[in-house]
Amino acid sequence: MIHSSASSETASFLEKASFLPSKTPKPRTKYYTVFLHGLIFGANLVFFLAVWRWSTFIKCPYGPYGPDLVHTPAKDAIAYESQLWDKVAIFFRNGTTNPNRYRKQFGVPSPELDEAWEKTIQCTLDQNIRLSKEEIGEWKDHPALVKLADGSGYYATLSVYHSLHCVKRIHHYLYFDHYYPGKTEQERMLIEHHVEHCLNVLFQTLQCNPDLTVFPMQWGATTRIPIGLDQGHHQCMDWERIDNWMKTRSFDVFTPGLIVHPTLGEAYPNGKGDDLGIALDMLLKDKLDPDHAGTNV
Repeated sequence: MIHSSASSETASFLEKASFLPSKTPKPRTKYYTVFLHGLIFGANLVFFLAVWRWSTFIKCPYGPYGPDLVHTPAKDAIAYESQLWDKVAIFFRNGTTNPNRYRKQFGVPSPELDEAWEKTIQCTLDQNIRLSKEEIGEWKDHPALVKLADGSGYYATLSVYHSLHCVKRIHHYLYFDHYYPGKTEQERMLIEHHVEHCLNVLFQTLQCNPDLTVFPMQWGATTRIPIGLDQGHHQCMDWERIDNWMKTRSFDVFTPGLIVHPTLGEAYPNGKGDDLGIALDMLLKDKLDPDHAGTNV
């Protein structure tokens, strides 16, 4: 009987309890739910970014311009593309220039050839750009930079345009009498030294930025000596993007009163430069600070 009474009391208690009003969820429970969903979303986002970054790293371990060892203000202009280089002969076998050659900058001198070089690397525009002090990078504290007289920036260029200038100089040297008529022996020697300087620049440029495209040797149809012919795809920077970036900053160096030496006056009083392109001089910085000669500090 005691057992029956206890069971009856328990049942009665449960019946009463079933009619008690349920408790309303606390507001913080909703916050926990929102937080949990946000945490899951954040984790997915991090995972997605990690996968994307990993795939980018596989394609280019150091980013679009390598490991950032050297500053360049043109970094945003860099984009890579795959290219097949042209293999159209510059000359026919009879020695005449092929009018259908892809690059008109090469061959026997002609107005068309000179115009092609002018478009590639203009003497007064394109290769000559203005940069801010911050964009100068490691040179920003250099005591003898060429500051434009109108206060718009500093006179600079990019190394690749120096290399293009050197290719042009070497081509012109092949046709010395056409491009340098009436030069003295002393002037000829200086031009030869300039060409050797250009070869040295191009040699270092090639070793600094080596093209690692595979270049297999092939058998010829009528000769037993293997033939080397560059037919592979090359990983190249989009030249048009870089050239357009330069154009947005270019200026005419022969603008009167724009480039003025701090003690010697206007650089181009006659509105033109020297066709030899050689300066037999020491740097002003080295004269002012001989203890640090040959450095950029």
